[in-house]
Amino acid sequence: ADKPEFRAVYDDLIRYERHRRNAFAGTDSAETGFRREDYERFRELSQNVRALQRATILNLRNQDEIDDEVMRKLEHELDLIEARYAVAEHA
Repeated sequence: ADKPEFRAVYDDLIRYERHRRNAFAGTDSAETGFRREDYERFRELSQNVRALQRATILNLRNQDEIDDEVMRKLEHELDLIEARYAVAEHA
């Protein structure tokens, strides 16, 4: 068992996974109240945020605020997130 102070983290993860499950089922759910359209909008907004993050990373590197290695690590993290969404989309 984990520490009680992490309960909110677990609650958020459970809520997120229920939200995703509802989207894949294509139906509304009394558990979360989210519709498939809500999940699709969430994904669209998340993609826009990742595009802004990529632009910011590149800008930081161009201004010598971060080096190439840090840039690659940050881009890799974004790549992993995008891969997760791509797999979920085809499931």
